[in-house]
Amino acid sequence: MAGKWLGTTKRCHDSVVNTLAAVASAVAASVAATLAGLNLYLSGRREHTRWARDTLVDILVAFLDASFASKDAVQYAIRASRPGSPEEQKFESYAEEARTAELDMRSMQTRLRLLASPAVVDSAQLLRVATRKYIALLEADEPVTESDDSDMKRHLWRLRQDFINEAKTMLSLPRS
Repeated sequence: MAGKWLGTTKRCHDSVVNTLAAVASAVAASVAATLAGLNLYLSGRREHTRWARDTLVDILVAFLDASFASKDAVQYAIRASRPGSPEEQKFESYAEEARTAELDMRSMQTRLRLLASPAVVDSAQLLRVATRKYIALLEADEPVTESDDSDMKRHLWRLRQDFINEAKTMLSLPRS
């Protein structure tokens, strides 16, 4: 009878060991699945954040490029508007380039509103409005003086630098 009892005990022990092994395996699989799911979630968030940051940088650069393009076109138009200028017939095409660049800036502001901080959006608005005022000099009845031109360019430069600084702050980049 002792042998039968020992056999039953051994089978019972083996059964408990097998059950514990199965439970441990199931727990390990559950933990692994949970960690894999968490990793996928975090990877997706990192990808989304990277995409948003890359897109934002592209928009910021395009906005600045349009700002410079508009300023340059206004400068060319001012030169072309001076009496005796060999580029006098190009005045209107330069003025149109400046207006188109300002419209591009306006379009990019919509994207900035979706991705950028309010401070960046506000500084972009100030820069675009100043750009439009610079373009308005071309439509004035009086010729643009060197002083007015220099003052506007300095003002645009300061606003552009403010925009850059706000963008760098938002992107956690060092500022000048």
